[in-house]
Amino acid sequence: MTSASTGAFDANGEADRRRSIAFVESLSLPEPPDTEFDLALESALEPQAPAFDAGKDEAAVVGSNIVSFARGVAAEDREAIANALLIAQLVAKKRSQAADDIHQWYQHYFEVLGGLG
Repeated sequence: MTSASTGAFDANGEADRRRSIAFVESLSLPEPPDTEFDLALESALEPQAPAFDAGKDEAAVVGSNIVSFARGVAAEDREAIANALLIAQLVAKKRSQAADDIHQWYQHYFEVLGGLG
């Protein structure tokens, strides 16, 4: 991820980035649940992305994960990691046939993380 945080991609980095983008575009995510909210309440409950700070040790709840970052990890990298964890959780949830088969869920979860690079 260091090449992504510097904004400079070498030829392999650019190919990896394109492969990751194509992988994400191919994923099938679950539909959001059907719920009815008061419009004012709905906008107030809209999730906000955390404002990561590379100058601090931080922890965040990311879906069903708790993740920690050591001081010095770039804010862009922290955001990319959080997004990858969320996508992997959503896809694993959709792909897992049996809700109680944790091994299948983790298999899908790690396949997605591996596909993201």
